[in-house]
Amino acid sequence: MKFIIAVLLTTAHGAKLSDQISYLPGYGSNLPSKQYSGYFPVGKLSGIPGHLHYWFIESEVRLPGA
Repeated sequence: MKFIIAVLLTTAHGAKLSDQISYLPGYGSNLPSKQYSGYFPVGKLSGIPGHLHYWFIESEVRLPGA
């Protein structure tokens, strides 16, 4: 669980602009929020290199009556 939280926090603060998604096939308009997708290198402790995929979507705040 601690690992998942660490990944989420790292993603939220370290999402690279090059990982930003600006288009989704089949979605006919602008995306409603910023989205990022990419890979984190993992395996330094185990010695088996690999990558962990992430897809981060910024939350959308909707105010009542808006």
